[in-house]
Amino acid sequence: MVLVSCQIDDMDGEALATLQQVMLEGGALDAWLQPIHMKKQRPGHLVEILARPDHVKALRQLLWSHSTTLGLREQWHHRWVLPRRQEQRQTPLGPVRIKWATLPDGSRRGKAEHGDLAALARRHQLPLQEVRRQVQSFLEP
Repeated sequence: MVLVSCQIDDMDGEALATLQQVMLEGGALDAWLQPIHMKKQRPGHLVEILARPDHVKALRQLLWSHSTTLGLREQWHHRWVLPRRQEQRQTPLGPVRIKWATLPDGSRRGKAEHGDLAALARRHQLPLQEVRRQVQSFLEP
C-alpha cells in the first residue's frame, strides 16, 4: 500500500470534506483528515490517503486538482487484513447485513452494519442501542 499525504492550511472544512469524498470515489482505500498546527502557528489539516500502488497516479492528479496543496509525500506500507465476508440475516426488526472476519485461530467475529441498525431504529422508532441489543443474538457464527 502507499500512504499519500499533504498538509493544507488554506481550505475550509466543506472543501476538505469534498476532497475526502473525491479521494474515496477516485479509488482510495481510505482517506482521513487530522487537525494540525503548521509553521507560523497556523492551524491546518494533514490529509492522508491509503491506496493501492496502481491507483496512486490517478489519486495524485485528483489531489492536485481538488486541493490547494503544493506538495505530496508518499510512503510504502505493508497492510495486513483478515479474510472477510458479508451476509444478510433476517431479524424480527428486519434484514441486517453482518460483516464477518476470520481470525488467525479460525474463530469468527461479526459486526452488524451501522447503517442497517440506524435505519431499523428509525423505522421502529427505537433507540439505536435497543436495536443493537436485539440484533446481537444474530451475531452468533
